[in-house]
Amino acid sequence: MNIWIDLVRQMDIRFLTKQLLLMGNMVRDYWIQVDKDDWQQLLHLVTKKQSYLSSVIVCGPREHQRAKAEQALECLIKMLYDKLVKYSLQAKSV
Repeated sequence: MNIWIDLVRQMDIRFLTKQLLLMGNMVRDYWIQVDKDDWQQLLHLVTKKQSYLSSVIVCGPREHQRAKAEQALECLIKMLYDKLVKYSLQAKSV
């Protein structure tokens, strides 16, 4: 039974990492095509659920998986925040 729990946790962190990296790629590659309000909503949701996401990451079975997932989460939040701040500054200067 313990093996199943470990497999589920491992799948969770792998899946989470892939989803975080995918969202980061979308922010980087499709920023202009997506409405600013949608990016704000994504940032709000990710920060609201950050403690849950971190708890999934902490349960990861391997250190390198935890580090990769944590880095992906931090990068996504920073990228969204930085782009939204830049967008707001540009909108104010126009």
